Amino acid sequence: MHINPTELEFYHTHGYMIMKNLFSLEELQHLAQIYERRWIDLIRNGGIVQNVEYPLESIYPRIGNYHRYNDDVLRFVLDSRLVGTLQEMIGEDPLALQSVYYYKPPSSRGLYLHQDNHEIFAFPDTCYTAWVSLDRADATNGGLYVAPGSHNLDLLTPRQVDPAQSLYHYTNDLPEGYRLEYLETEPGDAVFFSGNLLHGSLENTSDYRFRRAFAVHYVRTSVEMVTMYRNELYNRHGEKVRRKFNRNRVTEPR
Repeated sequence: MHINPTELEFYHTHGYMIMKNLFSLEELQHLAQIYERRWIDLIRNGGIVQNVEYPLESIYPRIGNYHRYNDDVLRFVLDSRLVGTLQEMIGEDPLALQSVYYYKPPSSRGLYLHQDNHEIFAFPDTCYTAWVSLDRADATNGGLYVAPGSHNLDLLTPRQVDPAQSLYHYTNDLPEGYRLEYLETEPGDAVFFSGNLLHGSLENTSDYRFRRAFAVHYVRTSVEMVTMYRNELYNRHGEKVRRKFNRNRVTEPR
């Protein structure tokens, strides 16, 4: 067992939970080294170009879906501590949909309040996220915040925002009756949450602290349709599977 009944009840009530010390510092260092080599290759080949408006953020962008090309990253994505925990949370095996490695250097913009399933649009049900902290994350260097219990909401219609203030060009307003909770995590901690949970991350206002994190999005094996990477889903054995394309988007930003 990866989670106990108290943790499972917390998840079902709040829509998220934090698993402390899920990965060792050595495992995190190995993952970081893989992405450092990938980062150097992208710099060398012109895949990363500095933007003077966001000098640090543009040099250290998000690196997506490297698990498709690197077996060590794929093994991390399919690690039993992630997929096993999710299996106990949702009652069936998950399929890995996408991965994102975040550097989030100083002065990086945050992510406004949003629901992950707005983009993935898994149907039926929703998607699920496992967010692994490589650095200490708090309010100063851009930690996560969540709206507990908002996973019980349907997908909301977001509104457009100034992209200079957020990496996403849209946000959701906090519905009446909900509050924001700011999370603090240590290296090796993992935050698991529902794709309908309203959440975001703060701007990194520190002088020198990065906020590295590795996030993986999953869907249920029984999911029928998704809008993203429908031909690039991985089961727990590392085998590719596919699902239908979901054409029924109903929550375009206003």
